[in-house]
Amino acid sequence: MPQLGELRKAREVGHKGTSKYIWNACLDCRKERWIKATREQPTSQRCRSCALKHFRQPNIGNKHPR
Repeated sequence: MPQLGELRKAREVGHKGTSKYIWNACLDCRKERWIKATREQPTSQRCRSCALKHFRQPNIGNKHPR
């Protein structure tokens, strides 16, 4: 199991291309996953399901724009 913050090339983690990936944990659910890294920093801090919950939350109920 990789350690948090570990960097690897795309092909080493099963992705195409030449990008680097970092092993990181989601801020909300702590699920660990490989995330594309830019300047050795993760491009996102949340997994997809938590990101959707986080960004949809303000539009629930009376605050919905419609």
